[in-house]
Amino acid sequence: MTTPKQAEALLRDLKKSLETPQMDPLDYPSSWTRRQGEAYEAGYRTRYSCRSIISQQGPRVASLTTKIAQAKVSLNHAKEMLEQIDGEEQSMAPADLRRHNNRMSKRVLEVGTEAMADSGYVLQTLRLGALMRERGIVWSGSIPALEEQVAVWTKDLAEAQMMLDDACASATALPSLATV
Repeated sequence: MTTPKQAEALLRDLKKSLETPQMDPLDYPSSWTRRQGEAYEAGYRTRYSCRSIISQQGPRVASLTTKIAQAKVSLNHAKEMLEQIDGEEQSMAPADLRRHNNRMSKRVLEVGTEAMADSGYVLQTLRLGALMRERGIVWSGSIPALEEQVAVWTKDLAEAQMMLDDACASATALPSLATV
């Protein structure tokens, strides 16, 4: 698996190898066969293609990796808060007025802020809002929404990583343009 740093280094090498202008077919050494000329041209095309893919997918892999890590942290916070709210609710007396607030907080974590519609509650007035303030976090979405987002980004990351790995493998397998 190619890391973004490895891709960055390979991209620098590709850019450096492409600094030399491509030879015109009329300028090929007379000792070259037609096949050597075609290999030279194919090498240039492949280098340009790899450079393009690596310059797009390297940053994309890095960005998706960061997004997934942040979403997983938010997801863990949400699950911990749900457990805490659930534990608090179980220890409350049946007539405790905070039960409804806790139930609404759990509902928001389970389905999203739509659960508060027409309830008179806002996120800041729920137990969930207090827990978020205590932890210094902001609302990132319900647990199912975060799980879905992580799944989508993980799929996107796998695709980007595959494209990056393929381009890097192709680029490293190329002979030097000088040796063609």
